[in-house]
Parts: sequence; structure tokens; C-alpha cells
Amino acid sequence: DEGVDKPQQHKRVHLKLGDAERSGDEVLGLRDLQLGYSDTAPPLVQAPEALIERGERIAVIGSNGAGKTTLVRTILGELAPLSGELRLGARVQVGYLPQLQEHLEPGHTVLDAVQEVSPESKPAELRNLLGGFLLSGDDVDKRISELSGGERSRVSLARLVLAGANFLILDEPTNHLDITSQEVLEQVLEDFGGTILLVSHDRYLIQSLATGIWRVADGELSSFDGDWKAYVLWRERQVVELESATGKASSRQQTREEQREARRLRKQREKALGRQEEVEQQIAQLENDKDGIGEQIGKAGERQDLDAVAELSQKLQQTERQIGALYSEWENLATGLEEGLAETPMG
Repeated sequence: DEGVDKPQQHKRVHLKLGDAERSGDEVLGLRDLQLGYSDTAPPLVQAPEALIERGERIAVIGSNGAGKTTLVRTILGELAPLSGELRLGARVQVGYLPQLQEHLEPGHTVLDAVQEVSPESKPAELRNLLGGFLLSGDDVDKRISELSGGERSRVSLARLVLAGANFLILDEPTNHLDITSQEVLEQVLEDFGGTILLVSHDRYLIQSLATGIWRVADGELSSFDGDWKAYVLWRERQVVELESATGKASSRQQTREEQREARRLRKQREKALGRQEEVEQQIAQLENDKDGIGEQIGKAGERQDLDAVAELSQKLQQTERQIGALYSEWENLATGLEEGLAETPMG
């Protein structure tokens, strides 16, 4: 961005999401469910039993083509189950954030888009809400067609908040988002008092938010009660147990080189997990630095000190680049860990 005449004070977004009706204790239940597109073909996904309770944040993981989209479409009612039971709980209001914001009318302004779902709200109230999504000033008068992907995503989030959803379903919400929009998304979801089903490959977002994991693989949905780190450690224990069982069955066949390789891989996993924690701490520190720089930019702007604004803006951009590089490193570490665990089949 060029020019410093309108410095934006970058600060943490504080949103009270709120007047959504409280759902029942059980939000979504699956039992003996078979999902797919044809009665004559084998089901794409089977879910023997799974439950989401109010307030839980479930991350759905799995490779492309495993059936995650089929699961989401079935929950949304766009696709009928082949068999079994899928039930939404009492007073559940679903809000869906798709990968692409094609539901937004290109010719509408940002203010029009949010007014559409809350016609009773006053423009000043809506502007105040949009400011919480870092859409303020002239931004609210822009047409949807003029917005970046990250800005459109923020408009969609604002619409979900206004619509009073208490069960959010998000499909790869951080795809193609800039860092600012990723931060807004994470903060909104952290503040959200309802229930979340998150389909994502973004391991950092999953680690930040998820209280449980649903894994779709080999045609079956399996659930794990715990966050991402607990899930990775559980998978690692499964690998070690499988290696141990295999070793007992064929200990004479296993060479010393294979044993050394197994130890080396375990050490690699331990090292990667340790580095992940370091990266998380560095990101947290840089986020604090970024907030401080944003406050300084705001004060310099109030003083009309354009030289200071320009200098601080460069510093802010450098900090954002560092944060982006650390996010990428964290994601690469997470991918490496998952791929390493996937090399050994889980019975």
C-alpha cells in the first residue's frame, strides 16, 4: 500500500458475538451413517458414531478426496445420507462459511451485504460491527466486486455473526487469506460462544482452536477427544506400539540399521515438536510487537507526524513478513509430522 495519509491502527479485534440463541447440549450426532452419491456404489464415508456437544470446536482433517466435502454437504442438507442417522440438536442455527464467497452479491456495498441479513439494524450499528472486522471508513462503501478475498471473507463472517448462528461450519476458511484476515478470523472464532466444525489443512488454526479432531481416512470417520498436539502424540504412540508389535513378531528379521532408523525418526519427531513450540512463542511475541507498533502508528497519525508513520509502517510490514515466515515454518513442521506418522498404517 502506498501513502500514509490514512494510517490504520492495527490492534487486536475484540468482538462480542452475541445474541445467538443457546442451542441444546447435543449439537450434531451421527450414528451408523453412510455417505455418498449413489446407492449402487460403496459409500464414500462411513461414520459409526460421532457426537458434537455445545461449545466444542471440532477440526475435520483428511486428504483431498477423502470425503470431507461430502460430510459437510450432508450436514448442510444438500446431500441425503445413503443410510443411518444424522441429527441436529434443539435450537441449532447453522452458519456456513464456504471456501469462496460466491453468495455475496458483487454489486452490493459492504454495508448493503450486512444490512441484508439484519435489516432492523441501524447503519451506525453496522458500521461499528464492521469496524471490528477491520472494515471501516470508506471500506464499507466499497462494492463486493472491489474487495480482496480476505475482505470478502470478513464480510461473510460479519454476516454470520449478525444472522445469530450458534453452530458455525467453516470449509478451508484460511485459504488465500492475507495475514490480517487470518488474524481476524482466528480472533472471531476464539470469541465465538457457540459450536464450530472446522474443515481445514491449516494446522496452526487447528492447534489454536480445536478441542477435538475428526479424521476422515480410508472411507471412515473416526473421532478423537483432544486438541491437535494431543492427537499428534496419540498417533505417535500408535506408531510406536505398532512398531513394537511388529518387532516382537519379527525381531530376528529386523536389522540393526532398521532399529537405528526407527530411533532417528522418533528423534526427528521430538525435535519437530520442540521447534513448533518455539515458533509458537516467537509468533506470540511478534504479534504483541505488532500490536504495539499499531498503537504507535495511531498516535503518530493523531500528531500528523507523517515521517514517524512512514517509518513505523515499514517496521510493521517487516514484522508482518516475519510472522508470515513463521506461520509457514509452523505449517511445514506440522505437515512433516503428519506425513511421518502417516507412513506407518494405523490398523
